[in-house]
Amino acid sequence: MDRRVDTTGRLVGVDVVRVLGVLAILAGHVWYTSDAAHLLTYSWHVPVFFLMSGYLWKDARSLREELSRRWTSIIVPY
Repeated sequence: MDRRVDTTGRLVGVDVVRVLGVLAILAGHVWYTSDAAHLLTYSWHVPVFFLMSGYLWKDARSLREELSRRWTSIIVPY
């Protein structure tokens, strides 16, 4: 499997999927009364984030370490 990596070592495909997911959620919130936005985005934008979080889970970290990192990076700023 060919994995395109940029100069920082990030997988470009993963970033592209993230951007598409964010744009789909934005479209759903901006045009929430639009039937077209609903049909085009609501069937896949949330599942994309579930899949991405599973894909980005690191096996090398314990559940405790992962929760600690998520707490620090997500909950504390929120």
